[in-house]
Amino acid sequence: FNYSYDTWIENELIVDLDADWAELFIDGTMIYAWQWSLSSGGTGGINQLGASDFYADPTMMYYFDDYVVTDLTIVPVELTSFIATDKNGLVVLNWTTATELNNQMFEIERRSAESQYITIGYVNGYGTTTEPQEYSFIDNSSFTGTFFYRLKQIDFGGRYEYSDEIEVEVTGPLAFELEQNYPNPFNPSTSIKYSIPEGGFVALDVYNLLGEKVATLVNGVHEAGRYEVNFDASNLASGVYIYSLRSGSFNLVKKMLLMK
Repeated sequence: FNYSYDTWIENELIVDLDADWAELFIDGTMIYAWQWSLSSGGTGGINQLGASDFYADPTMMYYFDDYVVTDLTIVPVELTSFIATDKNGLVVLNWTTATELNNQMFEIERRSAESQYITIGYVNGYGTTTEPQEYSFIDNSSFTGTFFYRLKQIDFGGRYEYSDEIEVEVTGPLAFELEQNYPNPFNPSTSIKYSIPEGGFVALDVYNLLGEKVATLVNGVHEAGRYEVNFDASNLASGVYIYSLRSGSFNLVKKMLLMK
C-alpha cells in the first residue's frame, strides 16, 4: 500500500475471541484475515491487541488520532425478516437485512419433515453496509407438502451463522395439466411441463402424424406435483409432432413443430 504524505489513514482491527478470528481493515477495505490464536504469521503464541507497521520515506513521522479499543457487540449480519410464500407450486423466499459486516453470501437450505437440510442455492451478499438490503430466491423444485427453509450466512473468512428456520405448505395442482412445449417451434430440443393432482401411473409419449410412436418421455408412477421433461428430437425429421399425456382416465394431447 502506498499513501500520500500528510494524510490520515483509518486502520481498524476486528478480533472475535470466541470464534477465534481477526480481520484488518484499512480505509474500510479488508486486507487480511487470520485465525487469532495463530497470530497473523500463522504461528501460535500469546496474542495481544497491537498496531500496524507504517513506513515513510525519507522521514518517518507517525501521528495517531482517536485510537479506540471497543467491544464489538453488533451482529455481523442483522436479519430483520425472512418469509416463504407458495405461489402455485413455486416457493418464493424473501429476506431483509438491516446491516451487514463482511457478508460474502447466503446459502439457502431446505428440508422436509422426514429429511435433513440440503443446499438448494446461493445469493451473494453486500459485503459491509449499514443500509437495509432486500434479497429473494425462488425454489422451483415442484415438490408438494410441508417444507422448512433456513439461511446460512457466510462471511469472507469462511465463518457462518444460521437463521431461524421457517415453514411453508406447498400445495399441489388442482387438476391435470399439459402445457404447450417451449420453445415452439424448436430445434432440436424443447421442454414440456405437466401437472398431476394425485399420484398414479403417468405416460407421456410423442407421435408423428401417421400415429407412430417416436419417443416415450415418461412411463412410471408419479406422486402428485408439477413436472418438466426435455424432448430431444435430434434424430427426427422436421415436421409436426403430437405429444400425449395419460394418467388414469385423463388424456390430453398437444401439437409441436420441429424445424431444422
